Amino acid sequence: MIVASFLAPRPEHPRWRDYIPSLRLLQESCDRLGLRHVVIGDADLPGFDVFHANLPRELMPAFVLGQAAAMDALDDDLLLVGADCVIARDPRAVLRDCDIAVTLGEFWDCRLNTGAIWIGRAVRRRAAAMWRQAHAEMGVLWGDDQLAIASQFEPLPDLRLLPLVEERQELRVKFLPVDPWNLAPAGAENDVSHAAILHFRGNRKAWSPAWCQRFLGFGGDACAT
Repeated sequence: MIVASFLAPRPEHPRWRDYIPSLRLLQESCDRLGLRHVVIGDADLPGFDVFHANLPRELMPAFVLGQAAAMDALDDDLLLVGADCVIARDPRAVLRDCDIAVTLGEFWDCRLNTGAIWIGRAVRRRAAAMWRQAHAEMGVLWGDDQLAIASQFEPLPDLRLLPLVEERQELRVKFLPVDPWNLAPAGAENDVSHAAILHFRGNRKAWSPAWCQRFLGFGGDACAT
């Protein structure tokens, strides 16, 4: 399995921030589990294995098209994650009984969170076509990437039924709860080390190295912003 994150530097974007410290944490978490980590992007990132893609300048479309290009090219099972995620537990078993897996939660903007998406090797090119369809219908505002990708999996099931495997676009899709599959710690002292993937969304990045050191045993020397 390849863990594929995304970083296309766009310093002019109003929501842009330095994700390199977060990527270092993600890399260390993959190394300890024997997982290959690839960064999807359009710039050289010293110290990281980068899959170079030809991307538009608009950040949200770049995210969707970059993932689609990676699905076409990377010949393995894929775990697509945010640059601010950390792999805490081996994620490979998720694909044993499905083609694709996504996580759902009680989010105000989009119930499907793109912090963790599993794509089986055998269906990666079919998934890439779904992502390109999502791109064809999406906007350029922050979060439009999630809405566009979520539209490819509609109808999204009731959260009370999760985990659940259903067919979407002739693919077996596993809908997983964010706890424990794509979980954001509530605070620096919140022990959620049972989760498979930790998602340090928003201001959580500031204390993510200390959290990882305390609860997972690595990352204490990193500096996140």
